[in-house]
Amino acid sequence: MDLLATAGALGLLPENAERALRLQAFAQVVASLQIRENLPRISVPRLRQFLSGPELTGLAHGEDPFPNAFVEEVPFFGGSFAVFPGTDSAAGYTFRMLSRAIFRDETLSHAVGPHVYSLIVGVLNLSKAIAARAGLNRGTAPVSTSSRSIILPNSDRLRLLKNAVSFTREDIEAFFGTGDFANRPWDRLTALAGSLSPEGFSFDDSPLMLRPIIQAGNTFIVPCPEALLTVLNHHVVAIALERAGRTTFVESYSHQLSFSVASSMRYLGMTSIRHRLPAPSAIPQTQERVFRCDMDKVVYALIVPDDLEDFQPQLGSGGLHRTPDLADRIRRRFRDVEEDLYANVPGLNELLCLLVLGGVGRAHVVGFGEV
Repeated sequence: MDLLATAGALGLLPENAERALRLQAFAQVVASLQIRENLPRISVPRLRQFLSGPELTGLAHGEDPFPNAFVEEVPFFGGSFAVFPGTDSAAGYTFRMLSRAIFRDETLSHAVGPHVYSLIVGVLNLSKAIAARAGLNRGTAPVSTSSRSIILPNSDRLRLLKNAVSFTREDIEAFFGTGDFANRPWDRLTALAGSLSPEGFSFDDSPLMLRPIIQAGNTFIVPCPEALLTVLNHHVVAIALERAGRTTFVESYSHQLSFSVASSMRYLGMTSIRHRLPAPSAIPQTQERVFRCDMDKVVYALIVPDDLEDFQPQLGSGGLHRTPDLADRIRRRFRDVEEDLYANVPGLNELLCLLVLGGVGRAHVVGFGEV
């Protein structure tokens, strides 16, 4: 458990933001070990030797520059909460869209809300507590260093950060609520120490990307704090699909994406215009908006949500989203709208066709030819 806390502590260092893949592999291996009592804690030289060994350094080539702030804040009932977006460049945005889709839609708020509320509140409070204990505030930036080695802090800082990811049962119950014995709100996020396999490590589909909290008795450790928000998004999607059905949920999510795009355009000084586009788009669940930019320019926004048809809840990544014919349908829609707008909007000199892929955090493969 001390090694698990060490993994979580190292993940709380902004200097290690770009080492997330190696730290997650380290955490998965440690979580596979059986509990052994009365052993000495690992020494710093031994820990440094292990972290710089060939098993972990061999993964470094798969790590990318960190795309986010190290700490962000997201709003929810009760205030604003510090979160770690990790390497998912849209984790915070995805959470905001998911929570709006569920709690601003009457049907979803009744069907899904009661089943995700405690989970969301628990994860947000847990994340906020970790950030506060670690002394990390909103806007904390990742730190790039010339060294590619995993950074080890001094012993006092390491001890503080290990405490930041270590919790008692009373702590967890305060965050999530007690729930029923057979259905505790944190159950889907926790795994028992020693229950994970060290084999077949996959960054996107590591067991820790489904269950990022490791439990041993009344002790709970968060070895990958940067995964909490991404994992929360995944479980919220899975529960919404189970409780409300794919069509209802995707429709609500798509509408929230559309409102978000309109809000962003207003910040850019673009105004929405009413224009009857040609026959409805052949792409299911899409939203379309037209904005005037300057006096003689128009932006046509095509908002395409993840239809979740091939979403795999048993995988932390949700599975790779494949839409073989989507590119052709988007291309045809762009051409039809382009022809219509130039024919029917007086004085139009320039047009921007803006494609917004509204995912839920999973990878999406789509290839375009001539667009």
